[in-house]
Amino acid sequence: MEPNNSTMRGPARLLTRRGFVQRCLLSAVALRLAGCAAVPIAARTDRLIYIGAELTGVPATAIDPAMAGNLVRAFLATGRSAEFARLLAEEAEIIDDALTRDLIVALYSGIHPVQPGDPDNGITRARTEVVATYVDALIWQALDFARPQGVCGGIPGHWSLPPGA
Repeated sequence: MEPNNSTMRGPARLLTRRGFVQRCLLSAVALRLAGCAAVPIAARTDRLIYIGAELTGVPATAIDPAMAGNLVRAFLATGRSAEFARLLAEEAEIIDDALTRDLIVALYSGIHPVQPGDPDNGITRARTEVVATYVDALIWQALDFARPQGVCGGIPGHWSLPPGA
């Protein structure tokens, strides 16, 4: 009995037209992702901080670099990685679209979406959200009278003083 060529490995395996097209498409995707991966995370983080400051109106120093790095990794892992990579490009114009609105929400809340199909230990899950940061979210700067739960606000009994005192 002859072995099935589709299950053979190595040079003995015959390449079909479908297999050839699949390999070409996978190679094109890999090259595209390699081009995106060539830019280090630190440069992307700096660009995200700049874009975040432009979008939110806060100074760039108000955006935590660790949170920005988490957001870069998270947005690149979603199904919109090419769109996000274009936004992070140096010459890209910042436009008001769904991606920039999602970025503003992520910066203020510290929570970013995880798209369906992202692997979680090999399990595909429905759309959910992940906390990138809690304490460093911009909402706590916008609500300067409030403090994140679990974070000390100052001296003992600080809660009894008027805001700003």
